[in-house]
Amino acid sequence: INVGADHWDFASKLAFARGFDQKIRDMVNLKFYLKCPTANELDDLYLFVVPHYCIYEDTETSTVTNKPADSHLNFEIQFKIGNAFAKNGNTYTCDWGLSQAAQGDIHAAMARFCFGFEDTGATFSTTDFPKIVDWVNARDFANGTYVVKTL
Repeated sequence: INVGADHWDFASKLAFARGFDQKIRDMVNLKFYLKCPTANELDDLYLFVVPHYCIYEDTETSTVTNKPADSHLNFEIQFKIGNAFAKNGNTYTCDWGLSQAAQGDIHAAMARFCFGFEDTGATFSTTDFPKIVDWVNARDFANGTYVVKTL
């Protein structure tokens, strides 16, 4: 999470990051699991997300120049009121939000982008995790039969 050159204080950065952390957990954890309909030593695999991110500052607001070398996705959070959300490669630029509700919408969009979605929907469904299902089904124990179910 790049906080840009807007110089928001640490408490604001931390609150925004914690809000994102909680939103992605609320959207996935204790909601979905992978079920194997055939006899298998691992019948149920629960989807549980533990976000990992770092907060860093970049002095240039038009491009991310200070991102960590191993980052997969970058979110540039602009400390301003609004609901802008734009994608450029693996970098997403968004506003801090107009209200708590707007921040929740931005956090939800960020969560969906983490799973490869271009839209800014507010939830996930059982059809939203094909890469995870494909990965599990490719394992030796899986027999290629796992499907996503809701709890």
